[in-house]
Amino acid sequence: MMPNVSIFGYLFVIILAIIGFLFLAMGSKKESLVLLNREISNKERILFKSFGWSFLVVTFFICVYLWTFSYGMFLYFGVLILASLLVIVFIGFKAYKKEKNNFENISSKEQNENLEKFDFVKIVGILALVLLPLGVAYSLFTLPKHPLVSENAIKDKIGEFEFVLAEHISGKGFITPQGMPMQTFHLRFCESCDLKIKYAYLRVNKPRNLSNLGIVFDSPYWDRTSTIQLNNLNDKSELWLTVLNSNGEVYQKSWNIKENFPKTLEWLEKYKMENIK
Repeated sequence: MMPNVSIFGYLFVIILAIIGFLFLAMGSKKESLVLLNREISNKERILFKSFGWSFLVVTFFICVYLWTFSYGMFLYFGVLILASLLVIVFIGFKAYKKEKNNFENISSKEQNENLEKFDFVKIVGILALVLLPLGVAYSLFTLPKHPLVSENAIKDKIGEFEFVLAEHISGKGFITPQGMPMQTFHLRFCESCDLKIKYAYLRVNKPRNLSNLGIVFDSPYWDRTSTIQLNNLNDKSELWLTVLNSNGEVYQKSWNIKENFPKTLEWLEKYKMENIK
């Protein structure tokens, strides 16, 4: 899931991409006549294109930095599509105004015929260009937030290590083909302490000994995940986190399921009632 970045971050990269495409357009002979009302020299063409590509490269690195590489790549291409379409619409609008002014020198009959053809093509084109970026923008802004930045995430500290713990989907686990209710949890330690963690385990109810600590978080760094069974879960159950640091020290923390994960408990009780029927 995508990192939670402010809407100003999206607007910033879109504006950078638009500026980049505008510079690239000004570096083209045909578009420069529309945007600058004059022909450009070879030096200006090189300068405009250099500026354009520079802005697009900067946009790429900002996307990767703010949204990580995997999501940043997807977002970057979406931003390019949206920005290019907006620039195309803008240039088309300016060209339309110029072309409309030129119609004044044409006879009224020819002008009407040309305007009918022109309007039909332009209206269809503009509608397509407006709807496409709106669709891209909608898909970007409706992507789900990462569980670790959700409102239901638990921010706590175990020993000297600060961390965030969250369900993959709050209040909704999944059922295995064998009928076993399961839930996936995400765990992230602070940047300064992440490398000090050797193992982290999760289970329902307190471990009886060190050989039964629960299910290990399978990713060694940063975004760790663990999928545990919920078949014995009830309103008195506790979720236990056990952490082993690189020095072999053991830390444990627990949370009451009913207080901290009420939606998951409701989902499980509903599933059990449906199976009883």
